[in-house]
Amino acid sequence: MVRSIVLMFEVHQPYRLKRRFPLNLLKNYLEGRLDSLELMKSLFDHDKDRKIFLRVSKKCYIPTTRILLNLIEELSTKCRISLSISGIWIEQAKKYSPETLDVFTEIVATGCVDLICQTYYHSLASLHPDGLEEFLEQVMLHRGLMRDIFNYDPISIENTEFLYNNDIASSVYRLGFKTMLTEGVERVLGFRSPNYVYRAYDCDL
Repeated sequence: MVRSIVLMFEVHQPYRLKRRFPLNLLKNYLEGRLDSLELMKSLFDHDKDRKIFLRVSKKCYIPTTRILLNLIEELSTKCRISLSISGIWIEQAKKYSPETLDVFTEIVATGCVDLICQTYYHSLASLHPDGLEEFLEQVMLHRGLMRDIFNYDPISIENTEFLYNNDIASSVYRLGFKTMLTEGVERVLGFRSPNYVYRAYDCDL
């Protein structure tokens, strides 16, 4: 029996906070003396984000995707990859480097790429003490983005840092996902091997 390996590439760039900003900004915002757009401009270093995105696009995103496109062309349907692309990466690509997003659109259009759903902001929303409402909202936001940008409806999902528990699994199953990627942590798996596909507890995920 021939075993197949499917590589998954995670694609994300954060919004970086400025090193220094006036401490009274948040207070002014909460008191209604500062709008949300001005707060965003004051908190985040968009110039640094742009420089880093352009540099990484030139050195990594575009050349790597071109290599993968060549492999797909050479191997046809024998080559499959998965991409997990955060929503804020797409926001930055549209703003700073549309040609980078074009290359990703091109590779998805080959039909040899599976898009993996995740949280829109690549966040730790699933750890929120009040439950999974924010997490699920971000997942649905991300799924909608994949439809809008790539005309693709993901059936597989991963949580940030591969965080997983039974509640998360049941919640994403109810959203219609068929598969969830997680990490084969030894302390969780115990005697079980990470080299198998497992079914989630109490649902058909």
